[in-house]
Amino acid sequence: MHPLAKEGRQPFTIHWYVVLLWHLKLRKALATGKGLGTALHLGFYNRGCPKVEQIVAEIVSKTHQQDSKLPGALIRLFSHDCFVKLRLWHCKSQAVIDPSTMEIGPRLITAAVFAVTLCSMITVPCSADEVNNPGNGLHVGFYDRKCPNLEQIVTDVVAKAVETDQKLPAGLIRLFFHDCFVKGCDASILLDSTPSNEPVEMQSPANGGIRGIEVIEEIKARLEQECPETVSCADILAFATREAVAFSGLPRHQVPAGRRDSRTSRASDVILPSPATPMDEIIDFFSRRNLTPEEMVVLFGAHSIGTVHCSFFDYRLYNFAPGQPQDPSLNPVFAADLAQQCPAPNTLQGEEAENKVVDLDTTPLVLDNHYYMNLIQGRALMQSDQALATNPRTGAEVAKLAIRSDSWARQFVRAIIKMGRINVLTGDAGEIRKNCRNFN
Repeated sequence: MHPLAKEGRQPFTIHWYVVLLWHLKLRKALATGKGLGTALHLGFYNRGCPKVEQIVAEIVSKTHQQDSKLPGALIRLFSHDCFVKLRLWHCKSQAVIDPSTMEIGPRLITAAVFAVTLCSMITVPCSADEVNNPGNGLHVGFYDRKCPNLEQIVTDVVAKAVETDQKLPAGLIRLFFHDCFVKGCDASILLDSTPSNEPVEMQSPANGGIRGIEVIEEIKARLEQECPETVSCADILAFATREAVAFSGLPRHQVPAGRRDSRTSRASDVILPSPATPMDEIIDFFSRRNLTPEEMVVLFGAHSIGTVHCSFFDYRLYNFAPGQPQDPSLNPVFAADLAQQCPAPNTLQGEEAENKVVDLDTTPLVLDNHYYMNLIQGRALMQSDQALATNPRTGAEVAKLAIRSDSWARQFVRAIIKMGRINVLTGDAGEIRKNCRNFN
């Protein structure tokens, strides 16, 4: 009896002829070119199923950790398929495919096949104009010929890093935001020094606690071995952010590329909104970067993941205004819970004070619209976040996104793509750094 049946649950079943028909149709299409195009080529699924490589990589990687002999089994399975006209593993009519009774290769392919069938449901329906917006030189497939393994390398490095640090995606997204909103998406935030020897962006207090640079460096080192002096650090950051978004539960979007790296980085240029900045000023800040108030509200949803230091919001608990220690917009129950996690600043010293952090959201590892639900309930940590729900220019959008999770997910991905176009360097501008922390 199937293990699930013992528990009184319905096991997952598949008719043998469904798998056979799918396999035959795919083989015929590949052999004749009919139905799939005139020939095989790299990037075939870039638009139809952009998550296919990530899904396969994740399943194989996870299983390889349990079985170090997996690569040999998969290679053997592939060669036996190619050298024999048709051979599919045997299963009885209407039988349950029980993973515990299958060889490792077929088991993995079964999992991958059914995961890939979900692509039509989770792929963001971006139009060609949204992705390949003419006017700034960026386009999808920019490195397909010059560095075809680029995206796989980025996926591998980020996936490995996330295994040891589940909160890394939040760090990568913040790194991308802080780069793009200061002079544009040009990797200037990564520089340790510049020809002018001025203090660089990373030395600005606004960039305190920035994480993820080591991951960008590792990706760059791998790419310099694969395709030297080809992929910019600015594009690496964009692709790594795409992976961070995907690992946090949203669709894996296509990345328009072609950015080049800046040779300048000045701490004095880092002027970013603070948690206490009035909402109208924040709206103007985004507007100057060609982002609408609606897109701003959508991008604020990045605060759905990660953590924040108590010092960014504890004044709302203990020192909000003269005669009013606590921010009245805070949910009282939520405020009491925060006070337990973040004692008054004058009661902590040294490392104890420095290490006090709180999850930004009730689902701190998943990008979702719970963030907007929390805003409506007065459960935002930072004052600027809470202001989204009360400002007349943004409140309606917050209410809409709080009840439309699918809509927010699509809008977030589109807004990330648009944000990645802010003041980019293309063509002969800037350079392609050999090391992301140093200009050439």
